Amino acid sequence: MQARPALVQRTARVAVGLLGFGLALSACGNAPSRPLTLPPADGRATSVVLGSHHYDVGRQQGTRGVFLRVTRADGPDLDYSDGLVAKEVATRYCDVYHRLLNPTAMGRFSVPASWIFEEGCQ
Repeated sequence: MQARPALVQRTARVAVGLLGFGLALSACGNAPSRPLTLPPADGRATSVVLGSHHYDVGRQQGTRGVFLRVTRADGPDLDYSDGLVAKEVATRYCDVYHRLLNPTAMGRFSVPASWIFEEGCQ
């Protein structure tokens, strides 16, 4: 029995599509899995962009360990109602170094116009 040409073409297209999908998935595995070295906890700020604003995130050494201080570099200062935004900025900062911000970390507002996240990136 001879295969129909249309069926052969369709089967070939499906096979090529699956091969391409498999190659795309294998490329995802090439991302670095190890955490990158974090900058020193000396308070120097690193810029993070979220939406239309720029934020500064600094790692600092405190009495209970390292913490992250998030401040807005442009626009109005952060205030008490910006805790969720500050946590998203801290999360993105940690993502750059392939680390996680503790998802249950409760930030606290600190003067002058910054949010503090204890433990920093893990």
